[in-house]
Amino acid sequence: MATAAQDVETRDLPSRNPPSASQAEAVSKLPDNSSPNWLAVTNRLDPAVYVSPQHFADEQAHIFKKFPVPIAPSALLKPGQHITRNEYGLPIIVSRDKKGEVHAMINACQHRGSRVTNATVPQNGNLIVCAYHAWSYDLEGDLKAIPRSDVFEPMDKCKLGLKKLPCQEIGGIIYVKLDKDADDDFSHIGPTARADFEALGVDKMHLFHHRQHDVQGNWKLILDTFLEGYHVIRLHVNSLGSMFEDTFVQVDRLDNFLRQTSGRLAFKQADAQAAIGSLSEIRSLVTFVYTLLPNAAMICSPDYVSLLIMQPQSEGRTVVDEYLLTDYDPGDSGIVKKWNKSVELTGKAFPEDFWAAEECQVGLSTGAVDEVLYGGIELAMKHFHDLLAEMMEKGRAHA
Repeated sequence: MATAAQDVETRDLPSRNPPSASQAEAVSKLPDNSSPNWLAVTNRLDPAVYVSPQHFADEQAHIFKKFPVPIAPSALLKPGQHITRNEYGLPIIVSRDKKGEVHAMINACQHRGSRVTNATVPQNGNLIVCAYHAWSYDLEGDLKAIPRSDVFEPMDKCKLGLKKLPCQEIGGIIYVKLDKDADDDFSHIGPTARADFEALGVDKMHLFHHRQHDVQGNWKLILDTFLEGYHVIRLHVNSLGSMFEDTFVQVDRLDNFLRQTSGRLAFKQADAQAAIGSLSEIRSLVTFVYTLLPNAAMICSPDYVSLLIMQPQSEGRTVVDEYLLTDYDPGDSGIVKKWNKSVELTGKAFPEDFWAAEECQVGLSTGAVDEVLYGGIELAMKHFHDLLAEMMEKGRAHA
């Protein structure tokens, strides 16, 4: 990856890519913000999808154990590094070998079942060594050494590697399947979404900042806040609300993902058409928000991307990993101050979203709300919940 010492103007930056055909089409459908084309509709949803323990159990069994889930951005790991991820209720080691390939393994030593590592930040090295008895595994999970192997009967180390999980790196995101016996079919992430992420260059981005949040709310309530702009100038009045306005949102289904496209402040279609060949210029005029089903949101600001992965702990609790990704590693250059301000801004805005989810969780849990309502500025929510229902049915069918 390029270093800050290099001239930024000479770099092959992802932001210089043209938009994908699908992105360009979505932008071309936006009206000027001065003449929004809102629909007057009222959609309804059963509150049980947020508060029912049985519904939560069904999601775990038929969605999270059957489909690929995002575990981290590609930028988290460099070649020769590993880290743990425990937020899906399964202890996982994620690694990137010296060739650059990613792997995921269950973090359980084949000797006595101890977790092999508790690394919460990326660790360097060719071996992952269990602290209990020092059984050593390589970055692909294969057993390489047993101390005092003479005290055991002869064993085939090839059969004693860490249990591997299906894992693929797609569009700058590392996905895993949470069942070691699952197949390696990752077609859930379809070609249209992949083309968008390739245009954005997420696979080449730099991890500028990461933080984790423990939210006392259902994972879908958190995602709902990223599926509508109705709340932005109201909930975020003291953070980023002044940067936006109520505006029409173009909602597109990208295979099994969703994309929302909306004009930024004072958006005009004529300006967008003049900038349509440059994704960086487009991103200064519109906001793309992707929902990576089942449980992640990717928000494209003009010069950085926020990736949020919602990892359900129960029907009323979610651990959120938030990553801020930039086009390049700024080192100690002046732009660090600018991106630190972005970290400060999202550090105010996202907790407001989490607070809203927690408040909804409390209210819905009382049973006083017969139906959850969402209107014409919240249409992406309907697409999201419809897609989740489709996933649930597919998961049941493959039980």
